[in-house]
Amino acid sequence: MLSRSLSVKSNYGKLFVRAYSTTAVNEQKHKIVIIGAGAGGLAVASTLSKHNQSGLIVDPATYHYYQPGWTMVGAGIFDKESTKKKIDSLIPAKFKHLKQEVVQVHPESNYIVTQDNQKIHYDYLVVAAGIQINWDAITGLKDALGKDGVVTNYSYEITDKTWEQMKKFNGGNAIFTQPSTPIKCAGAPQKIMYLAEENFGERGIREKTNVKFFTGAGAIFGVKKYADSLTEVCKKRNISTHFSNNLVAIRPDSKEAVFKTADGKEHVEKYDFIHVTPPMGPPTFLKTSPLADNTLGWVDVDKEKLQH
Repeated sequence: MLSRSLSVKSNYGKLFVRAYSTTAVNEQKHKIVIIGAGAGGLAVASTLSKHNQSGLIVDPATYHYYQPGWTMVGAGIFDKESTKKKIDSLIPAKFKHLKQEVVQVHPESNYIVTQDNQKIHYDYLVVAAGIQINWDAITGLKDALGKDGVVTNYSYEITDKTWEQMKKFNGGNAIFTQPSTPIKCAGAPQKIMYLAEENFGERGIREKTNVKFFTGAGAIFGVKKYADSLTEVCKKRNISTHFSNNLVAIRPDSKEAVFKTADGKEHVEKYDFIHVTPPMGPPTFLKTSPLADNTLGWVDVDKEKLQH
């Protein structure tokens, strides 16, 4: 039996939330409503379809992205077009796709409200809204991305620029960052670093390159077994690691990255190439909903059942 509210991973979420009216202009009812058409939402819909269940998937996107492939795009191994497919081609036949953004969730009354003011009632709600990227949390980042050595693999529009800028890099400071917040794929910030470091060696510029990893966390990885191995990898590859350092600003004109340590002190690092993993958090519509916990805004669920 489905729970009243489940939480699974997906790629749903917008960078900006637009203003909306509180008066719904259209209403509909479905037994099952799934918020998010990423890997999580589609997997749930597929499983339910096999059990002869039907319902509605709500997601504003046109395309579904295979985001793990973006690391390979950034390293020049994959073409980015190969990482996307139209969402409607992936949704099971028993489910309909409503291409709208969710702006309100009312679990006490079993309905959600979309950006275009549709009021959608449900018996069961699956929350597969994923994680929101907060680009504005780093001053100057959005305007700097994709040029002059500033890149990220966390955006379909920018990920191929990582390879483009990497090829232009001819030595100096190559910085790779990871925030203290939860992120999509905890290994991705390091994967591109190791691939880039290998590229620098193949091109004969490794000796004149300083590869640096800055993370807001207190260790290189959250699981000690892997942290120990990755620490050895960095030592062998002469990669310097800097913990409890969050990137807070990019100054593209002077090619400076501003970091803040755990004690609140700021320091500046010069860069010639910088791959940024931006801070992330719960989607705004969930953070402000009754489903959220009282601390960070994630959906409050039983960790064994994933039920609210």
